[in-house]
Amino acid sequence: RENTIQSSRNADVVYFFGHTKSLSDKPMDASMLLAPSLETGEPAMHLTAEAIISETRFNEGAHIFVVACQGGVTRAQRRFLRRFS
Repeated sequence: RENTIQSSRNADVVYFFGHTKSLSDKPMDASMLLAPSLETGEPAMHLTAEAIISETRFNEGAHIFVVACQGGVTRAQRRFLRRFS
């Protein structure tokens, strides 16, 4: 988690390809799933949208790309979609 935040600071372009999880209907609670760090031994973690905004400083005009499984699906949307499957 800390490596991801540190690497993103002052970046002009950030790409995240992976998995996300949303356990509530609040978009800021959505989180990216991060792999364990081989350098520090830090375990696998979640990085929420709230943490990205509050802990990371991007350059003005930076481009942030998130391509993720279930990135925009909330709990309410899942309930709605299950009715039709």
